[in-house]
Amino acid sequence: MLVSLAVSLAAALAWTSGTAAHGWWWLTNTEPPLITSALPTDPISAAIQTSPVIQPVDRAVLVHATVDGQPLALPDLHQPLIIDTARLADGPHLLRLEAQDTSRLRNRGGLELRFTSDNTPPSVGIEGAPERLRAGHVAALRLTPSEPADLRAQWLDAALPLHDISAGARLALIAAPVTSTGGRAVVTLRARDAAGNTAAPELELSIDPAPVPRQTLTVPALLAPLATGPVALDEAAQLYALTSAIRPERLWVGESRAPLNGPRTTGFGDRRDYPDGHVASHSGFDVAVPVNTPVQAVATGIVTHVGAFPQRGTTVILDHGWGIFTLYAHLAESSAAPVQLVTQGEVVGLAGSTGLSTGPHLHWEVRLRGLPVDPDSWIALTRTLP
Repeated sequence: MLVSLAVSLAAALAWTSGTAAHGWWWLTNTEPPLITSALPTDPISAAIQTSPVIQPVDRAVLVHATVDGQPLALPDLHQPLIIDTARLADGPHLLRLEAQDTSRLRNRGGLELRFTSDNTPPSVGIEGAPERLRAGHVAALRLTPSEPADLRAQWLDAALPLHDISAGARLALIAAPVTSTGGRAVVTLRARDAAGNTAAPELELSIDPAPVPRQTLTVPALLAPLATGPVALDEAAQLYALTSAIRPERLWVGESRAPLNGPRTTGFGDRRDYPDGHVASHSGFDVAVPVNTPVQAVATGIVTHVGAFPQRGTTVILDHGWGIFTLYAHLAESSAAPVQLVTQGEVVGLAGSTGLSTGPHLHWEVRLRGLPVDPDSWIALTRTLP
């Protein structure tokens, strides 16, 4: 009779689970099911999916899921669990999962996962924007995203470099060409946070034209071959190439200073009419001084060019970082060497009358990413920069 009872029990177990081993598990298992799953550690936006893996496979199922105590709809078998974060407040959340096995005891196991949702695009604070920007002048915009974000900018149809300053803030230097006739110009921003939320604020500025005097360029016959449009245009292209690089390090500290003192004979932006009909805007200041007057560096920088140009004669160019360059021309001689680091006030050359020049003077320029800007405007701005 005992043998008959044992056979009957084994048969019952085999009938219940399909195999004797499975039947034994169904009868005796006390281990809760194991749930493994993962969620992104970075902030999440919109809907996310997770596919919990439950052990033992085919002997346990997901029976309960909540976010912050609120139930979630359970997916069909083998389908991912979907969490719509757009329905949640931004911030941390707790996902709880519970699974139940198919044993006689219906053992349950759980898993808790934490995640952060963020469905709010970052905002960007803008400081320092002028009510009106004069053509040829420089302005500095302080841009501060409301949260860590990838920030991009455009100005006058070109990418606008942004420079890190402090506490997540960035600085953008902007200027309009001195030849601008005025109107409206827009700084376009694009901020993208870690969750992928994006914002595209715009800053519209009014550009005022710069009133500039007109000057007819008169030169002696000996210099006439240099006073032509082709020569001027070729030299302008070379200078743009030499001053359009953007060194990410800021090399200058504090207020910039003029390279020497003396009467100005030509101002920034003055219109010049060449004998052959070419029209150009004067790209800097001309300062009348005696030959061999020492010319000092406006600010600390690295010498990026020493050489002669047809119109500017012997010229030294300094790179001050952040796209700012200064240029010293018509020198009798230079005292700087390429890649040399010079400090503010250090002599880079002696004033002269080389190139297209009718008398001893210094021509000096400030350029922002290749664009000539008003040196006085730049010096004034350096007094206020952080």
